[in-house]
Amino acid sequence: MDRYRASVRLLLFLATLLVAPGSTPASVDPAVEPSFIAGEPDWLSRAQKGIAEREYEASPNGEGLQAPNRRHNLRTYFDASGIRVRDRTAPGSPELLGLSFVGVGRGGLLVPAPPGDLVAEGARIEIRRPELIEWYVNSPRGLEQGFTLLERPKGEGALALELEVDGARASLRGGRVIFATVAGRHLAYGKLAVIDAAGRELRAQFEVPNTGRLRIVLEDESAAYPVVVDPLLTETDDTILESSQSNSFLGISVSGAGDVNGDGYADVIVGADHYDAGQIDEGAAFVFLGSASGIADGSPVTAAAQLESDQPGANLGVSVSGAG
Repeated sequence: MDRYRASVRLLLFLATLLVAPGSTPASVDPAVEPSFIAGEPDWLSRAQKGIAEREYEASPNGEGLQAPNRRHNLRTYFDASGIRVRDRTAPGSPELLGLSFVGVGRGGLLVPAPPGDLVAEGARIEIRRPELIEWYVNSPRGLEQGFTLLERPKGEGALALELEVDGARASLRGGRVIFATVAGRHLAYGKLAVIDAAGRELRAQFEVPNTGRLRIVLEDESAAYPVVVDPLLTETDDTILESSQSNSFLGISVSGAGDVNGDGYADVIVGADHYDAGQIDEGAAFVFLGSASGIADGSPVTAAAQLESDQPGANLGVSVSGAG
């Protein structure tokens, strides 16, 4: 019990350090037992939750306003034109992605966005521009980006918000945007929701005109303003290997294959024990090559090598391993 109370007192002390900047922490008398011991057993979990949430708040460092995201291993820097996302723990903290809001318009006519005023409160950061607020909320879910359009932009037709991508290559995949970074990591930009002032969800989609640009296109003909546009930036799988054949069970086994082609980068071998290559359920194993940026997305069609049994029901690939 004494050890438990000592832990509680430590948390109470830490909680006093988590007050707003400029305020004076309340003193804690170590002789006074915390009230939750007598009747508030959830105090400890609330204190722990508060400490965890503070980890995602924005604060300045020597390089600018930043917010770390432990869950997705990212650190985002904010300025009046947009964001720069870095790897939080890799040596040198390499930059992964830059995103900046270019403008809004209709029918290909874009009104350039001026730099805004940067405002931060806790884990929410805003770039305030006339008639539009670009905002971010950093949390274990990821980095939520939003645009609040205060008034309906002039013109007819679908409305487009355009962003410039720097340091990564953007591509569409299944209704979301994937950013392939130079460092080999992949980030996902998705879960797009667009809601008007009446609470109605508006039709919207991503477009990627080229690897350095993306658009959020929405139908706002009958929308009540203000309108909130809300995508989410998260980490995602660095490599996706997909089967070109249904029910082939690609990925039932995976192993490092060593450096098969002698280029200095590790390769992988992946089994698909129900793959049909002329015989039903003969199975197969595929070798995918590594590179300086990791292993590229692919499928059996792009594999460097395919091993198969040529025997029905053999289920080759149910187990695979590097051969040394």
